[in-house]
Amino acid sequence: MPTRHEVVQRILELRPNDLDPREAERVWFCDVRRRGGWRLTLAGRAAFEMAGIQHWTVPLEPRALDRRLMLEMNDRIQWPYFISGRPPQLWLFSDRDAVMAQLYGDVGAWVQNLGKRALTPTKVSKR
Repeated sequence: MPTRHEVVQRILELRPNDLDPREAERVWFCDVRRRGGWRLTLAGRAAFEMAGIQHWTVPLEPRALDRRLMLEMNDRIQWPYFISGRPPQLWLFSDRDAVMAQLYGDVGAWVQNLGKRALTPTKVSKR
């Protein structure tokens, strides 16, 4: 599983521009913390589209999209995603995630069953 930095590097290779990788990561992702989630900003979605990255959309129930679900998505979805406005849709950039979300039929139930994202250690201790 690639890191956010690796994904940003690959997008910049596909779509050269004047952004440095750290700046691109800050502009393209909503959660800029080092171990933050994969939710894309509007600029991030545009960068992925311009790079020709395929996406799949899953409809969202407006009432189901609450803060709890947003936090769960941030903690559990392991590939880039975007939440659009009206009508609310979840844009998934992973075909596996898209298929599973469609099969569940309820994004909330799918997210609950994903399991927490494994946090990669910042430093590796030598033993």
